[in-house]
Amino acid sequence: MDRDDPYCAPEVCNTYGRACIYAIMAGDLRGGMEAARAGMEDDLLRDTHITAGRLVQPLALTGRFREAIGHGERMWDRWERAGRPAPRWMLASVCATALACGMSGDREPAALWRARAARVAGGPAAPVAFVDARLALHDGRFDDAEPLVREAFAAGTPLDPYLAYARAAGAELAVAAGLPGAAELLAEAGPLGEENRWAAACLDRARARAEGDADGLARAAKSWDALGARAERDFTRRLLAQP
Repeated sequence: MDRDDPYCAPEVCNTYGRACIYAIMAGDLRGGMEAARAGMEDDLLRDTHITAGRLVQPLALTGRFREAIGHGERMWDRWERAGRPAPRWMLASVCATALACGMSGDREPAALWRARAARVAGGPAAPVAFVDARLALHDGRFDDAEPLVREAFAAGTPLDPYLAYARAAGAELAVAAGLPGAAELLAEAGPLGEENRWAAACLDRARARAEGDADGLARAAKSWDALGARAERDFTRRLLAQP
């Protein structure tokens, strides 16, 4: 595309955006990071709420929480300066910022970003369900696991980039909470792991937890490491160290 033609700028922006979204949809976190950074470093797109928002997602999913929060705050600031255009496209990035805050133990900022996500979503949404289920796992908060799992398996559409994340995290939460029907939920989510590497690693970890399989947990930790998902790898190793 002709970079001297201003009409090409939206197409260039959309190309980077699609590359990032599709990489995340496949669980290719490094690919998502590469596409997001390339867009942010492009002279046509530098320092906008759109480019800052894209980088939040792979940063949060790979466990680079402080960086993710910083870019989330930058996204929100640039969005407000831009006159608060229709925010629905920001939902996944707002949710990713909430995830990064929650996984870092920053409860008040996590609550703020979760409230923002609810406002942006306006109803059930796969990114919101994913974050709620994943943070419940992180905190070992199982009292309200049943409605969170139900939401994880109800929200989203077949083409939603976060459908696999929500289902996989919901299935693992069902296992960790000892909910009846957890095995059936694992089986239901299984096909999504064939198309998304993050979901595949999460479901492998969930099966290992269900079966008390230490070797399975070790394999899941290696899968997370291969993805560059260091927080998930460390979480899995902590499970391995438990008696």
